Amino acid sequence: MEFSISSTGIPGQQSVISADQFPLNMETHYAVTIDAATDIAGIYINGSLVATSSGVTLTPSSLGNTTSNYLGRSQFADPFLIGSINEFRIYDNALTAAEVNAVSWPAHSNVFLSLAWRL
Repeated sequence: MEFSISSTGIPGQQSVISADQFPLNMETHYAVTIDAATDIAGIYINGSLVATSSGVTLTPSSLGNTTSNYLGRSQFADPFLIGSINEFRIYDNALTAAEVNAVSWPAHSNVFLSLAWRL
């Protein structure tokens, strides 16, 4: 799985990549954090950190006004998400590992996807 952010398209992508896959046929909590103070981004699955990347200097707020904003699909010819999203949260700060764990499934089974970054 991958999270990428870019203000200039594919050549300027800043990514976090994990070899982990989503489990099939079960609700899964997926969270991405971007800490602008440390330039570190992380991917969490069910409250556990599975990947980090340093040098992630972009946050969603640094992109300005955007028009191609999607959940479950890409701006490119990638396949769509086969599944559903039952909740989506954006925070105005990067959650700590303990905070991600506290909002993750199964502790809070109504949460599926959350993104967080420190402005």
